[in-house]
Amino acid sequence: MYYKQVLKETAPIQLSKSKTQAINTEAKQEMRAAQKTPPEIKFRSIFTPLWESSVREAIQAQPLQMKIKKLNPHDNISTTIQRQTETSLKSDQLNVVGENHRESSQRRDEEKNYCRDYSNSSDYWEESEFQDSDGNFGDSIKLRFLHLQKLLESQVSGITVFEIYPYCNYQIAECTWVNLMEVLIFHSKLIKDLWILLQRIISGEADVEFQGNEQEKKYFEDLIPQMKDIAVTRQSTYSYHYNLRTFFPCTDFIPPTNISFDWAQGGQAVKVEKVDPTSINKHQLINYKLSVDALVNALIQKGLYSEKGQEEINQERSDAMHSLANKLGHKKGVWKIGDLHVEHIEDDIKKGLITKKDYNLVKRNKFNEHFYTIYPHLNPDAKPPEK
Repeated sequence: MYYKQVLKETAPIQLSKSKTQAINTEAKQEMRAAQKTPPEIKFRSIFTPLWESSVREAIQAQPLQMKIKKLNPHDNISTTIQRQTETSLKSDQLNVVGENHRESSQRRDEEKNYCRDYSNSSDYWEESEFQDSDGNFGDSIKLRFLHLQKLLESQVSGITVFEIYPYCNYQIAECTWVNLMEVLIFHSKLIKDLWILLQRIISGEADVEFQGNEQEKKYFEDLIPQMKDIAVTRQSTYSYHYNLRTFFPCTDFIPPTNISFDWAQGGQAVKVEKVDPTSINKHQLINYKLSVDALVNALIQKGLYSEKGQEEINQERSDAMHSLANKLGHKKGVWKIGDLHVEHIEDDIKKGLITKKDYNLVKRNKFNEHFYTIYPHLNPDAKPPEK
C-alpha cells in the first residue's frame, strides 16, 4: 500500500517512460522483499542507518542489572529498580537503622538524602529525636543521662598517678601522659552531652517521664552546681597537662585513630617526649575525681542514683527504643540509633524475649553496604582511584 501511495502521489509529475519503468521495477522489488521480511523489520531500508545503529547498541549493551549502578540514583527508573533489589530500607514502615554516631555525624546530609530517596519519606530522626505525639522519646532522656553518668564515673574511678588508663594496652612510662590526655579529651564531649541532657530536663522536654513525680525533676535541676564543678576541673586539668607537651618525630608510636589529638601535627606520627610520671599534677587529678564523686553523692542523696551498671542501663535504653518503634511501626521514615542498640534488640529476638516487631530493623553494616554504592567517596575502605 505504501508503494502504491508513493506512485499515486508522484503520478501528476511528468516523467519519461524509462524513468517511470525504473521506479515501478524498484518498487516491485522492494514490495517482494518486504513480503519475505519479518514484520518487525519491514521497510528497514527506509530507516537503515537508525536501525543498524540500534542493533549495534543492543548487541553491545551489558545486562540491565550490570548497568544499573552507572545510572543516576535520582532517576525514577533506576531508583525504583535499586530500591527493590539492593537497599535495606523499606518505604511502607518505620526503618530503625544502626549507626556509629561519629561516622554518621560526619555525613549526616548525605544520609538524609539517601534515606529520603530510598524510603520514600523525608522523615529522618537522630537517636535522641524520635518521639510520639504524647512527648515520649524513644531514647529516654533520663536513662541516657544516667548511662553517661555511669560511663564518666567508671572511667574517673580508674585514674591514679601511675596508671591513668588501666584498660589501655600501653605499658611504657612515657605513654602515661598521653593516656591521661586521651581520657580528658573524651570527657570533654561526655560532659557536654550530660549538660545538654540536663538542660533538656530543666526545659521541660522530658516532662512526660516525670509525670506523677515532679519532685524527681526538681532533683535533677539541683545537680547544676556539681555539673559546673566537673566541667571546670576537667578543663583546668587538661590545660595544665597540655602545657607539658613536647614532640619529636617517631615511627614506632602512632596515636589512637579514634581521638582527634590537638598535638598530632600535619598528619605526621608524633610522640610525647618521655615525661616523668611525677610531673603529672596529682592534686588536680584528685580534684577532678572528687568533682565526679560529688555528682555521684548528689544522685545518691536524691534517690536518683542507679545501682545498675552502665551496660544494664544501656539495655534499658534499647528496650525503650524497641517499645516506641513497635508502637509507631506504621510511621514512614528512618530513625538512626547506635548499632549496639540494634544488637541488643536482635539478641532479644533470638532469645524469644521479643515476639513482635512491627518495624524494619537494619544493622549499620547492612545499611552501609548499599549507601556506599551511592556515595563511594565516603567509604573509608574504598581504594583510591588509579592515576
